[in-house]
Amino acid sequence: MSLFRKLVFSISAMVLLLLAGNLVVTIHNARSYFAEQSQALADDTATYLGLSISQAVKRGDDVQVQTMISAIFDRGYYRSIVYYDLEGKTVISRTRELTFEGVPSWFVEYVNIPQRSGRAEVIAGWYQLGKIYVDIHPGYAYSDLWRMFNQSVWLFLFTMVLCYALAGIALKMLLRPLQKIEDQAEAICRSEFPLQNRLPKTPELRRMVVAMNRMVQKLQAIFQEQIDLTESLRVEAFIDPITGLPNRKEFDSRLTTWVKSEDGGSPGVLVLLHVSGINDLNDSQGRDAGDKVLADIGSLIVSLLDAWPDGFVARRSGCDFSIFVPAMLQEEAGAWLSEMKMSMDSLDTVSGLTNMKFWLGAATSKSVNSISNMLSAADAALRLAKSSGDSDWAVYPVDDPLADIRPAGEWQQYLKRIIEKEELLLHFQPFYTCQQEYLGAELFSRAKDGDEIIQAGVFWPLAERFDLVSELDMLVLRGAIAALQVHSEQRLSVNISTSSLLKKGFIEWLFGYLRDNCGFTNRLTLELHEKTLALPGGCFAELYKGLQALGVSVALDHFGVTPSALAKLRTYPLAYVKVDRRFVSGIDVDIENRFYIQTLVQIAHGCDVKILADGVETAAEWSTLKGIGVDGGQGYFLARPDGQLSH
Repeated sequence: MSLFRKLVFSISAMVLLLLAGNLVVTIHNARSYFAEQSQALADDTATYLGLSISQAVKRGDDVQVQTMISAIFDRGYYRSIVYYDLEGKTVISRTRELTFEGVPSWFVEYVNIPQRSGRAEVIAGWYQLGKIYVDIHPGYAYSDLWRMFNQSVWLFLFTMVLCYALAGIALKMLLRPLQKIEDQAEAICRSEFPLQNRLPKTPELRRMVVAMNRMVQKLQAIFQEQIDLTESLRVEAFIDPITGLPNRKEFDSRLTTWVKSEDGGSPGVLVLLHVSGINDLNDSQGRDAGDKVLADIGSLIVSLLDAWPDGFVARRSGCDFSIFVPAMLQEEAGAWLSEMKMSMDSLDTVSGLTNMKFWLGAATSKSVNSISNMLSAADAALRLAKSSGDSDWAVYPVDDPLADIRPAGEWQQYLKRIIEKEELLLHFQPFYTCQQEYLGAELFSRAKDGDEIIQAGVFWPLAERFDLVSELDMLVLRGAIAALQVHSEQRLSVNISTSSLLKKGFIEWLFGYLRDNCGFTNRLTLELHEKTLALPGGCFAELYKGLQALGVSVALDHFGVTPSALAKLRTYPLAYVKVDRRFVSGIDVDIENRFYIQTLVQIAHGCDVKILADGVETAAEWSTLKGIGVDGGQGYFLARPDGQLSH
């Protein structure tokens, strides 16, 4: 029983005891009062009759005596009036039956008003003529007591209900801080840290709330310190302190992950940039001037990648940068390098520095599958550019010159045909717990070009370029619902592109389609990229709320890239988060990534969120991941994508 109910029942019991005692005392006092009143009435009536009938008795007028006694008796207050002569013989007697109309017998037995009688002598002058006896009928007393009892009981019940209600309201107000403390404790379990700004007036509760607030602030500080430490360790290990760009290790890890993922095999361009003259600038103007030039070059490259949102750049070494641009075709590389070269030459920090030169070497491929080949080709192109003597750029194609390189226009028409004819193929890759228990499957898309099966990594970046990705997302989601209709016991996860979520038309279609298929949404999970947490205008919060209302689970993919996103885990009860494969690849030998994922696991579990590993390729990786506490994973080591939905 809750404290609130115990207090209410205790107060009610005390009120009940108090009112019951008051009722007993009231009835007892009323009983004594009625007994005394009955005795006085009996004595007064007997005396009155004794005086009234004395002359009639003296004259021997029995009729008048009868009349006078009947007149008094008929008023109904008397049980009997009897007149005796001097010899004790009954001369006149009037009696009525002892009844209690409207009064229950148990009440009569319980109250038991004493019977009262009055006696007086009939005297004329100095002569005694007889005696008269008067017995009071107790029915009226019992009726009055019964009426008083009923009124007291109803008043008691009304008072009790009123006290119960008032006590309930008062206790709710008094115990409200306890409910808020309970809510605080539940919020802490979700890694949320609310404070009670309104302190209760009750000293004991006030002290409890103040202590709880201090604990919440302390836990919040500890949680934030853990996030800040995780972010600082990641920055220290993977971010260049001068330019703020990823370092060589982060670039190589990200490129390796890209090649091994579903995106591997799509077109791309790898660019190596060498800046000459930095050392002379350091000697002449100081290291700060050289650092400023490097930082400005990095910012310029980032701005040029705005048109290629999947591209990434890193400071490879002192004066070298590396850039990778997925989905860029060979015929587009030259124009982009030329634009980059012109932009660098016009930088404010560079213009006027005669010794500053830039060389760019790019490797292009219609199907990036080998990092070493791309680096070798880019390095050869860079040497070719340097051989010119002046700032220059060169492009070296990795593909066989006789290979069929599809132009951008043909890619666009090919993708439009897939969408129009709904020729997208679906494959399913299961994911498991660390105990090898089946959790569900993630849906991947494929395309068919003649007899060749093309992975999504080949055409999806191009769909992003041609603004066709939302149409592809619609096809994938329709396929997922169709699969759930056939396989009633399955759970499916579907990736939704961030660019689709920025389109109002797609969001409207998404909610409408899910609403029309609400019978299957409880087995559907939408995986969103971690960067969707940073969408403007609270888009993620609104999207999450709408999907939850439709019964759709929400998960985060590519998790861990932005450590600041960890703080938002406590805000949204997610189905799971999936660690980006760049941290999973080689984790059995990479101590830094192992420590980083272990920290992610601790924070995610602190927020009651499951954490899965993506891209598990070897037994050593899977064993290491299980050892640091991940909840499950997926990858080629566990199961490859397949056209059949089974486990």
